[in-house]
Amino acid sequence: MDIANGAYSSSFGHAAATEFLKLGGTAASAIGYRSGDSLDFADAMSRIAGTSPEAVILVNSPSDAAIVTQHVRRVAPHVVICLSPWGANVQFVQVGGRAAEGAIAMQAVDLDSPLPRMRDFVTRYRARFGEMPTTPAVQSYEAVMLGVDALNRRGANSLRATLSVPGQWAGLDGAFSLDAYGDARRELHMTEVRNGRFEALRQ
Repeated sequence: MDIANGAYSSSFGHAAATEFLKLGGTAASAIGYRSGDSLDFADAMSRIAGTSPEAVILVNSPSDAAIVTQHVRRVAPHVVICLSPWGANVQFVQVGGRAAEGAIAMQAVDLDSPLPRMRDFVTRYRARFGEMPTTPAVQSYEAVMLGVDALNRRGANSLRATLSVPGQWAGLDGAFSLDAYGDARRELHMTEVRNGRFEALRQ
């Protein structure tokens, strides 16, 4: 985990490990590093290989996650690579190449959602930019639409007060709510890298 972003990485990494232990799994110690400094790959890979893990959870940026994944594949080619939402975007796949295949990640947005709003957005996005939208593209669009919706709803209230009222807001792949800090609460989706892109794992 990248401890330079400790507020995110420590909370996510430790929460994931705690939940895994509750489910009966065992976890090795965390390996922390600070982005911008050189990660001692020889030591980190030795520690990973020494525990013969079934999976490694990476809580870092897309490019860092991709580079670490390439190194992990060399010492443990069959290990399952798990990403935090932070690292799970197109840059991970571009930098990671073949090593990225099979990595799994939780995503805040289901780009393959069959809902009409998402399919319409994907169609219009591809027509304009010539490529599939990314999670940040969807979330940026939703943020603008949220602002417009809130402005239309607010009446005599401030925008902040309107956004603070408990309730559901329309997203492209389903409704979401906002917590007291303005963070979105929405269904998360499990994805796997297949043929160079994240695809939803559906039951």
